[in-house]
Amino acid sequence: MNKKIAIIIPCYNEGRRLNYQNFNDFISKYKKEIDCYFVDDGSTDDTCNIIKLQIMAKNPNNVLLIKSTQNEGKAKAVRKGMLCAVKKDYEMLGFIDADLQIPLSQIEKIAMHLSDSKALLAISTRELRSKLRINKPRTLLSLLFVEIANYILKFNPVLSDTQCGCKIFRKEIIEASFQEEFYSKWLFDLEILLRLKTYDASIREKIIEIKLPHLNESVDSKFKIYRNLDLIKELWRINRYFKK
Repeated sequence: MNKKIAIIIPCYNEGRRLNYQNFNDFISKYKKEIDCYFVDDGSTDDTCNIIKLQIMAKNPNNVLLIKSTQNEGKAKAVRKGMLCAVKKDYEMLGFIDADLQIPLSQIEKIAMHLSDSKALLAISTRELRSKLRINKPRTLLSLLFVEIANYILKFNPVLSDTQCGCKIFRKEIIEASFQEEFYSKWLFDLEILLRLKTYDASIREKIIEIKLPHLNESVDSKFKIYRNLDLIKELWRINRYFKK
């Protein structure tokens, strides 16, 4: 029986952070509806072995591992998983970060909303402004990032969070979203939205935003302030690229 949803999980050196028990519980609960595609982006630690021994071995009919020989960035990893999964007859395809800072329960939540609507894309949104007291520098940069992204997108109404790492697409927009290589290594979320805007001028009306109830703690967070500053610069490069 064809399953309903494919979820792509990009991984790079996640050995210390990969909560395989959470994945196993989730897959066991939704084994008739969901498949998981783990895309290892050239990890140099034991990420692949953990996926094979702790997740694939226990869920052989629901898990696929795609391995890259070198680190190419999250954009290529997600795209690689999407193009592999779209060959099968899923109704919806999405992605989530491997560290599960976004809880797996969010997949069920946004998939349900997407299934019950006429929308083509469901995106998760974080309550960024409410987190200013918890992590002020990081959250301020994220808010600035969203403002610039919305300036580039010119959606009405604006999106409250363009970069949250959990989105689900209906299969009919996968080709428009992922067929071409991404210009950016990391800001592919914004590129997807710009591509979809070109594909369908009314796409904003077909995007639904689903709030995240909470974020889990992330072990060994890879966040660096200088990286966010570099990403803000990259926003402008993407803007110039799509205006050509």
